[in-house]
Amino acid sequence: MTHFTRLFLFLLVLLLPTGNHAKSRRQKTDTMWKNRKRECEREDDLCRGMHPDMNQNCVNKCVSPECFDEVYGPSTPGPLEDGELDPERQKLFTSCVRRDYREQKRKREMARRAEREKKKSGEDKIEEGGGSGEGGDAGEIIG
Repeated sequence: MTHFTRLFLFLLVLLLPTGNHAKSRRQKTDTMWKNRKRECEREDDLCRGMHPDMNQNCVNKCVSPECFDEVYGPSTPGPLEDGELDPERQKLFTSCVRRDYREQKRKREMARRAEREKKKSGEDKIEEGGGSGEGGDAGEIIG
């Protein structure tokens, strides 16, 4: 193998995607909802004083009432018993919360984008109209 070929292959390997983007995005989402979970455990009036083994339903409901109803609601086997662990439903709950947080983030980004577009189109109209409309346009013929 020539030196050039080895160098080319080495650079090619360096440029290959590593898959960290999806992991990074998931980690950010997990950090958001885990922070919310800690807030619920420490600050929520209903969940704060409870023993950690007994407050899982309370904390999950505080984190996301919609996901709690979807995973632990009446149409399912029901909420967890005190101290019960159900890894399968916990995975479903975690997936639901991640999906909700991503959707909330997407909506916030769309709202920000729409606001920027609104401001931009407002600035464009001001430029086209010659300012605030007071004093007339410079190119206006007065007759």
